[in-house]
Amino acid sequence: MCLYTIYQLKNKMKITKGYNVQIWCGLKERDTEYLHSIEEVKTICQKFVDEVGQCVSVTPTEFIYTKGNEEGVVVGFIIYPRFPKKKKQIRNLSFIGIDFLVLIISYIKYPVYIFKKKKNE
Repeated sequence: MCLYTIYQLKNKMKITKGYNVQIWCGLKERDTEYLHSIEEVKTICQKFVDEVGQCVSVTPTEFIYTKGNEEGVVVGFIIYPRFPKKKKQIRNLSFIGIDFLVLIISYIKYPVYIFKKKKNE
């Protein structure tokens, strides 16, 4: 998969190679089964991006698993033209973002997916 970011700069279209990191997070506390809201996640993400100068997306999702389901979110990090960062910086910010999420959601596992360009693309 090859990602590209297309944006306008000084009335000209620019294309840069994209980069995408996603954090997948359930909203249910493991110990208490308390269900957090997506609004809580948006609030903590807003505090995070205000502090570090970044743009993230917050997308609702639902995890369907054997004998159950759970609401969750996907927090996405990309190379965003307004806040240019190198791939390593995006990856490191995503791990810091997990620390921010842990402040509100005591979740045991936070799967992180990093989309890289294949060598033949």
